[in-house]
Amino acid sequence: MSDMKSKLANRRAQQQASEPKPTFVQTQGSAEQTKRTSYDLPVSVHRRLKLAAAESDRTQVSILIEALEAWHAKQA
Repeated sequence: MSDMKSKLANRRAQQQASEPKPTFVQTQGSAEQTKRTSYDLPVSVHRRLKLAAAESDRTQVSILIEALEAWHAKQA
């Protein structure tokens, strides 16, 4: 039984070690934990987003967050 507990403890430790550490994003003055997502974008949209990020010295994510927050504010 002790051997089983040891194996389970080792498995949990390996899973926790392999899980990515949480990251944080700065939004309107407070650091907020992030959640990794994946979306398919049309190639033309991705190109424009990538170009806009490079031209404005920002990350693509920061532009997407800003756009989504603006869209959400209009919906309220």
